[in-house]
Amino acid sequence: MGVPHLGGRSKVRTITPSWIGVAEVRDHIESNRYALLRLLNTTYKFSNASAAEMSAIRTMVLQNRLVLDLLTASSGGVCKMVGDTCCTFIPDGTIDGQDISTALHNLTGLQAYVKSQWWILII
Repeated sequence: MGVPHLGGRSKVRTITPSWIGVAEVRDHIESNRYALLRLLNTTYKFSNASAAEMSAIRTMVLQNRLVLDLLTASSGGVCKMVGDTCCTFIPDGTIDGQDISTALHNLTGLQAYVKSQWWILII
């Protein structure tokens, strides 16, 4: 009874970790990390471009609305002609503190964090 006797071969197996497949696992982790970085970079570029495009479209719509209001002022303006469905507000999520701005800021932070963790691959 008591502690079972371990032969020399069993002691060596318990002391040294099994290194079979470690390099392959490391390669998969590195590959996934690069895929994540590509995804983050693409998402960031897409979001930035979309925000810039939406901001330009918003400006154009407001300019068109101003001209339409001036042209239709004699008959009561656009809202009188359109009726209850007249839209007078366009939200701008690209200004600081808004949803799009916050999402882009979070993506930038996540991008920096993933890039700063390169040294973990050495370990």
